[in-house]
Amino acid sequence: MRSIHALPGMLLPFALQACSCSLPGETGDSAPDTSGQVEILRDSYGVPHIYGGSVEAAMYGFGYAQAEDHLSFMLTHYLAADGRLCTALEAGDEALALAGYGDPEGNDLLALLFRFREVVDEQWDDLDQHDDPSWSFTGRELLTAFAAGVNAYMAEHPERVPDWWSGQVEPQAVLAFVRATLLAYQVSIITQKASLAGEVISQASNEWVVGPGSTADDATYVQSDPHLAFSGGTLWYEAHLAGGPLDVAGATMYGVPFIAMGHNRSLAFTETSNSMDNADLFQVTVSATDPTRYVYGDQELPFTFSEVTRELAGGGERSFRLAWTHHGPVVDPLDSHDFAAGEQLLVGAVTMLEQAGGFAQFVAMDLAPDVDAWVEAMQALQIQRWNFVVGDTQGDIFFVNNSRHPARDDEVDWSGAVDGSDPELDWTTAEPWAFDELAWARADGGYFQCNNSSPGWITADYGEHIDESAFPGHYFTHDKLGARAEHALRELSARSDWTFEELQELSMSTYVLPAAGWIPLFEQAWEDYGEQVADPAAVVEGVGILQAWDYQADVDSTGMTLYNRWMDLASVYTGTADPPDSVTEEEAVFGLDLLGQAVGDLQQGYGSAEVPWGEVHRIRRGEVDLPIAGGTSGNPSLFMATATEEVDGVGYVGKGSSYMLLTRLGADGVVEAVSVKPWGNSEDPESPHYSDLTELYAEQRYKEFWYDRQDVEQHLESTTVLEYLP
Repeated sequence: MRSIHALPGMLLPFALQACSCSLPGETGDSAPDTSGQVEILRDSYGVPHIYGGSVEAAMYGFGYAQAEDHLSFMLTHYLAADGRLCTALEAGDEALALAGYGDPEGNDLLALLFRFREVVDEQWDDLDQHDDPSWSFTGRELLTAFAAGVNAYMAEHPERVPDWWSGQVEPQAVLAFVRATLLAYQVSIITQKASLAGEVISQASNEWVVGPGSTADDATYVQSDPHLAFSGGTLWYEAHLAGGPLDVAGATMYGVPFIAMGHNRSLAFTETSNSMDNADLFQVTVSATDPTRYVYGDQELPFTFSEVTRELAGGGERSFRLAWTHHGPVVDPLDSHDFAAGEQLLVGAVTMLEQAGGFAQFVAMDLAPDVDAWVEAMQALQIQRWNFVVGDTQGDIFFVNNSRHPARDDEVDWSGAVDGSDPELDWTTAEPWAFDELAWARADGGYFQCNNSSPGWITADYGEHIDESAFPGHYFTHDKLGARAEHALRELSARSDWTFEELQELSMSTYVLPAAGWIPLFEQAWEDYGEQVADPAAVVEGVGILQAWDYQADVDSTGMTLYNRWMDLASVYTGTADPPDSVTEEEAVFGLDLLGQAVGDLQQGYGSAEVPWGEVHRIRRGEVDLPIAGGTSGNPSLFMATATEEVDGVGYVGKGSSYMLLTRLGADGVVEAVSVKPWGNSEDPESPHYSDLTELYAEQRYKEFWYDRQDVEQHLESTTVLEYLP
């Protein structure tokens, strides 16, 4: 690896310039091999635009750039996916907390049980089966190049390598982390069903695609807005990769070697969380005569046993005792394979347990020139969930409620443990649903949205594209329409002349739709039952504040502060998108008394019931500490900003609209994009890009995400030149 760091305005090496002349010692019929050349051009926001002489070179630069910004996070993730977290870090270590891990031994147990790394090692030599035959490269070559880029950065900057890390990053470890990320939701279903953890992973997001016929310029627009925590393992990294046929920009998670949501020259796609049940518990009976076997139909099959020993970071060692049936890992009892004759065990079954093609599928999606090619890539079924929307420059738009979904008996209750000895119930021996069996819709123009609504609500005309009654309840929750989805549907369906600027404004809307239903309801309740409340003066003041409110969660809004406190108290009403037409007398008095209590709480805590939202709702990153608008998980708006920490009566936002990207794909071939996220592109507190985006985010302003090279060069901050020599 060779590297050159250049400031803006400096000439790049001769070999990178377009040139028809010969180098010394070469004939005029030959040209230098530039396939390994890499340029990392960082724009004025620190976003790396990586230009490679090949896809492999671009991937090498991607690994290098990510390591430059987020090395510790990446290495922690790779150890976790390897099931080796406990060998490097002890519980409570800051690196664990920052990367979103708790108990390292517990994490390693799950990683080993669900075979994050082991499947990669078993399938590594055959990994090319997941590649598109038209590629001039292989997935293994890309993973190898990415890992080499990380290793090159560590070799060049040993002072940046954590003292708990040793050795090289292996490409298999990178793919293991991709598998861990893709499997996480299904693992959470298993742990919840087995009562090993509290809840299934809960996430939310906004997304829409608006095509010709609904836009003033006949362009196609795709909006990304995942609602995730601003810390831990759900942080977004923004980048642009260009090399060979690859030219994709957008965001991914730290340590992941592809763009997970973004756009290329002719297509854009994004995803939101969905909540289907696609993992199960099977109850298995240990043989009455041989505790190394289990009952299956009229036969007995052998368990697979393994014992893995790890040296602990704090000294000593830990042995993990693992067992599997053909369904999957034994999760109850955990960490044991000393089974008693006739014992009942719980086994986890997930459709992604043996799948290692998720990386190749995302690369194919990044490369797809149009919706047809993108849908073809999705048919690999190597991604276990998420609602996706996609649009292209031809105005073709597509939605799918994606799942690698088990081919179950729909008449069975799969919410608990199911008899694992019955071959008729055992879906693990069958292929999952085919892609065409999923809920999907396609159109030439118009719009689709899925702000965590059920598939029938992708447009305002319920069921126009997808008949929910044709799908079983374990696939998705039927007729689900939350406040964010309802708000988006009302706006998107109301007009057909959307502009780039107006769609940006819509994505940043702080309108709290549930308040528009509940507040008039309790204004009437005050008129009808006001004489029964415990503190009429407080309720009068509260009703007055709410009547003057425009339902916008802006920083100067006193109505939002009071409403948020009231809804926190009256949680029975929180977040309801469709309030009833009336409330009973008992409900009315109860709600009004809680409103009076909310007024009293504000008066006691802040000296007044009229407290601007921005005084108690703030965001901070390093030295930056600013008021911020936005709805909360309980009182949602399209722009989401939920406080996760309270200090001296001030809620600090740590969850919400974690990466916002709006892409315009013009029929004329012009691609434009704007984006913003709560933190900057660096984890170094000394970097100017540690909190530069925090200020934009707090002001609800997008930045330009430059795509064309000439635009990047006009906003150039630095250049790094590398050479990939595989």
